[in-house]
Amino acid sequence: MLNTSGCPSPVEVRGAVGNSTTVTEFVLLGLTDACELQMLIFLGFLMTYFVTLLGNLLIVVITLIDRRLHTAMYYFLRNFAVLEIWFTSVIFPKMLTNILTGSKTISLPGCFLQSFLYFFLGTTEFYLLAVMSFDRYVALCNPLRYATIMSKRVCVQLVLCSWMAGFLLIIVPSSIIFQSKVVALLNTVVTPMLNPFIYTLRNKQVKQAFRDQVSKFLS
Repeated sequence: MLNTSGCPSPVEVRGAVGNSTTVTEFVLLGLTDACELQMLIFLGFLMTYFVTLLGNLLIVVITLIDRRLHTAMYYFLRNFAVLEIWFTSVIFPKMLTNILTGSKTISLPGCFLQSFLYFFLGTTEFYLLAVMSFDRYVALCNPLRYATIMSKRVCVQLVLCSWMAGFLLIIVPSSIIFQSKVVALLNTVVTPMLNPFIYTLRNKQVKQAFRDQVSKFLS
């Protein structure tokens, strides 16, 4: 199983004391054991990670420095971009290190931490998407009252509630159901890379703001 959903099902546990076994680390399963494909997989994931980081960082920078984008919608998109950076950074560095070094182990504390952060950030992402949907609903159905309803204070509260709800929903349950390799791969690798282009970088205002900033930089 690919190391994308926290810590996959262990195929081997290490550390034995007497007649009992103490789990100290997990041996992770990868996409393939073919040595000739490891570098190709590494370069593919590395490029995907860089595109994800650059795309989301671009959104954060543009929405911060351009005053025309200081609205509720872009405030949510900026938080969503930050969330995507964190989400992918929980998985990619460890995965790339394992592929590059050939090491396929993760410590027990590291496994639990990675699992918690993966599901916490993933759950928060769903709540933040719901908040963004509510924002667009208010903008379309109550355009005259939009600025009043979606005030800065309300936007901050909605974002904080999304993070708190994601945290509480993951910390309370005593067990976590791990996802399959294919679903985890799509959710961790493909979706964060495409989100900047789907939600923000296709927007006309963002495109214009990006052109303006590039022109200022070059002039």
